[in-house]
Amino acid sequence: MQPPAYSATDALAQSAFAAVIGALSRPGTIHRLPQAGPLQLVETLIDRDTTVCCQVPRLADALDHAGARHVPLPQAEHVFLADAEDLPVAIPDLATGSALYPDRGATVILPVRLTGGPALRLTGPGIENEARMSPAIPPETWALRDGRAAYPQGFELLLIEGDRIMALPRSTRVEVI
Repeated sequence: MQPPAYSATDALAQSAFAAVIGALSRPGTIHRLPQAGPLQLVETLIDRDTTVCCQVPRLADALDHAGARHVPLPQAEHVFLADAEDLPVAIPDLATGSALYPDRGATVILPVRLTGGPALRLTGPGIENEARMSPAIPPETWALRDGRAAYPQGFELLLIEGDRIMALPRSTRVEVI
């Protein structure tokens, strides 16, 4: 019996996964996705064992096709938000895991301009000294995030603009400067 053929879809998914892992391991740095937009993250990260909360109607079919289980925001492993203004509203209800199971914190996928917001200083694992970024996210977001992040608990942010992705893992400290 021959192994299944490696398809173009497999190559895209593998490339998108590598971009996500690269962004999470080097917070505040921009990585390239093989295609623009969050759809490829649905195809890469979501399967029938995944719980999602999606506020982006155009992703609903892809999530259903992947077999995702739609749940209320506090129970979702992956959260797809429509825009940056939704983030501060969602933060109080995001899953942050527990001391015993910190990996049960949510991963938030957010389309956003990666520049044009308040200047941020990042420190923590994967960052030599410090990194700086300025995503166009409402300034009150960062205090709300601090209030929900008691490492190892917290949530990950995957910020997408076109084919560029930047991540803020739960272990990253964010300071507005």
